[in-house]
Amino acid sequence: MDMSKTDPPYVLAADGLTGIKKYFLYGMLAMLLTIVLTLIYSFIGITGTNLVDSIIYGGSAVGLLIIIAIISIAVLVFAALSLLGLLFGLRDIRRSSLKGASIYSGASRKLRKIAISLLILIALYYVLLIFALISSGAGGTWVSVISAIFEIILIAMGILFAIKLADVYKNLSKDTSQQRFNTSATIFVVSVIIIAAAGIVTLVSTALSAPQTNSYVSQGLPAPQNPVALAIGIIFLIDYILLTLHFYFGYSASKNALTKLSGNMDILAAQPPK
Repeated sequence: MDMSKTDPPYVLAADGLTGIKKYFLYGMLAMLLTIVLTLIYSFIGITGTNLVDSIIYGGSAVGLLIIIAIISIAVLVFAALSLLGLLFGLRDIRRSSLKGASIYSGASRKLRKIAISLLILIALYYVLLIFALISSGAGGTWVSVISAIFEIILIAMGILFAIKLADVYKNLSKDTSQQRFNTSATIFVVSVIIIAAAGIVTLVSTALSAPQTNSYVSQGLPAPQNPVALAIGIIFLIDYILLTLHFYFGYSASKNALTKLSGNMDILAAQPPK
């Protein structure tokens, strides 16, 4: 349909897809940094680096801890920007004249509530991980318990978030004729299932570990002491790579959808904006 690029339906659709593209872009950056963070944790585990002694007495691992803190903050910033892009993108899309705009209204409200809750929990989770890295003795034990509780909640909310978001991807695929949205949705669901299963195994393994090694997998136990932790770490790394691909395909689909929209192709429905 012939439509000016200044018309409200076009502007809202373009703004919505731009927000979705930012969601995928910042999400991809967050996952790339998470992969780096995971590799650092693996290095700590393999080498048996003692962060506690380095903090108390000084040592080379102090610089490593600073790098971990900086990367963790960057991950949180990109995650926040990604979620904001998603929320604002869905807000504009549901008010636009995309063919399935009405479908996004309910999904937008539910995702907004889940996303805000997830962001708060993830921020607390990272704080606890940092404490887990520098805690020892009884302190390490109670931090591990609290971390386990948060992880259970995150797993449940993550699955719910994945289901709702996958539906949005599928609708976007129909509206924009971009098959990569479907590919992104499939990879996303698979990765969430894998990470949820790995998280549950991690919790069980940690709970059954001997007291002296029950200090939470992310603290980085040497591989000979905890081979399960090494296996779980590899699974998480693979899953983070899958999530990076998920964001990449979504970013590519969003970019192509914007290009298609700019050509005034049949993305917009013949109806006033909602």
